[in-house]
Amino acid sequence: MKTATRTRYDPVARRAATLRRYGLTPPDYARILFSQAGRCGVCRRPATGLPLHVDHHHKTGVIRGLLCHRCNRGLGYISNPNHLTQAAIYV
Repeated sequence: MKTATRTRYDPVARRAATLRRYGLTPPDYARILFSQAGRCGVCRRPATGLPLHVDHHHKTGVIRGLLCHRCNRGLGYISNPNHLTQAAIYV
C-alpha cells in the first residue's frame, strides 16, 4: 500500500509556475510592478509580504496588471462590468 507524501509548500516554485502560466518572466513581473509603483492596481496599497496576483482577462488571457489578494478576489466575484458600476454607485 502506497502512502501519500506531503510536499512542502515552496513559494518560489509556486510563483515561477504562476508566471509560466501567464507567459511572464520574472523581469516582466518586475516591470509591471514598477509601472504600478509597487502597489495594487486597484486599491493602491503597497505590495508587502506576499507577491501580488497576476490579473488577467479570463477569455483572452490578456494581463491587466497586478492586484492584492483582496482586490483580486473582489473583482473575481463581480464578473459583470455592469455590476461593478452598480456597486460603485451603491457605495
